[in-house]
Amino acid sequence: MELQTIQRAVQEHLYFAVFYEQDLFYIDKVKKIEGEDILMNFAEKSEGNFRCPKRDQEEELKIKFIFYGPVQLYGNDPFTIDIDQIIIAYKCYKKNSLAT
Repeated sequence: MELQTIQRAVQEHLYFAVFYEQDLFYIDKVKKIEGEDILMNFAEKSEGNFRCPKRDQEEELKIKFIFYGPVQLYGNDPFTIDIDQIIIAYKCYKKNSLAT
């Protein structure tokens, strides 16, 4: 799926994969959208899965850092995701963002 299509599909209360510095990405839940700025609550990585944090861990970021989604969650705290597809999308996003 094209990056612009993914970014246009961003909706509140859905989960998306978000690029961060230092070769990291997280699965974040969209809390609020204001133009190009998005308030997100990110999940904590834990041994092969993700957990909802005990306290909200919110961060405001630009929509351009969303590279995959919406992400389907499997299970219930901890939850798992289809990590293979996200890693492929992450590598493509990183390669293209470094090229520009």
